[in-house]
Amino acid sequence: RPIILYLFIALVIYLLFLVIYRGTQLRAANAAFIFMVVFNFYSILEESLIRVDWFPVHFYTTIPLAFMLVYYSIWLLNKLNDSISQRFWKVALVIFMGLVLFNLVNVINVNLTTQGPSDKLLSGPSQTDPTKFPSHANNPDIYYIVFDEFSGFQPMRDYWHNSKVDEFISFLKSKNFEVIEDSHGSSIYTVQQMATRLNYQKYNLANDEFSDPEISNEWYNAISDNKVVNYLKKQGYTTITFFPFRFANFSAQTMKSDVTYSIDDVPSTALNLYFDDFWILVADKTMLKELSPIYKKLSSDPHSNFIFFTLSKVGNLEDIPSPKFVYAHLLLPHSPYLFDENGNQNLPDVYLNNAYYLGNYN
Repeated sequence: RPIILYLFIALVIYLLFLVIYRGTQLRAANAAFIFMVVFNFYSILEESLIRVDWFPVHFYTTIPLAFMLVYYSIWLLNKLNDSISQRFWKVALVIFMGLVLFNLVNVINVNLTTQGPSDKLLSGPSQTDPTKFPSHANNPDIYYIVFDEFSGFQPMRDYWHNSKVDEFISFLKSKNFEVIEDSHGSSIYTVQQMATRLNYQKYNLANDEFSDPEISNEWYNAISDNKVVNYLKKQGYTTITFFPFRFANFSAQTMKSDVTYSIDDVPSTALNLYFDDFWILVADKTMLKELSPIYKKLSSDPHSNFIFFTLSKVGNLEDIPSPKFVYAHLLLPHSPYLFDENGNQNLPDVYLNNAYYLGNYN
């Protein structure tokens, strides 16, 4: 889908230059080629200007520089005679075709390589018909809800001076929750911690969460087929998981539960079918990045989709017989910091700004 829009941009630029050069196709083609080169390398130009730090870099300084570069490059090219211009176009065509073929081979290779692991994923959301499970109505439903990167209440008091946590504790206690504040994990690595907690054993640590793929895969495998879920199944529980790790790691297998909701099971909006992650990845490297607040707003990203889906679905599981074990893992208040303290969605340019963590937390 992004390719269609991309070709449309190139065609419009070519037709525009064709009008400027009064139907001279060679000059229009070369000018369009120059423009598309600058168009595609725009983010590199902007990053270079930020590194040299000669002046404040904003779109109203970088865009004029980019157009000046286009103008003078085309002006110099037009100084050449027709035979050299023709040769330039042929070289440009060879470069273009070479890049297309190079990337096409790589894309095919990546797709073939990743096809195997993705086939092993459970085909959520429902692997088993939950109505066929025997009823053990005397056992209580269990909800295990993980808020990823949720700082404890004491750090909120000591570091952030955030009194709202005490209001939240009072609310929880009014609903007969027991609040245990002095319980801490043995590491800061989410996947290692969940593998540990769901299997009653401590798993080896890597230097960091992603430095050792072999250890990381051991954690994911331990979560996928864990002792807690297997034990509860024997006790007559229907096991349900809301599993986000496909957002963070596409090789992660989903948890082997009776009913699994993963990032892939959440329906996309109509706009998200077009303004998807791949489109954003491409657009952010080009001049279009100056419009990123617009197209990132139009894009309902998988992360926020899964959060909204989980919040609405986790309390509406009456169609699944009790007792239920519900494991819901939310990458919240983990970055990207999607929300302000009133629940309104932030603009994408602050998603990774740690100053917005507290608002997202609240």
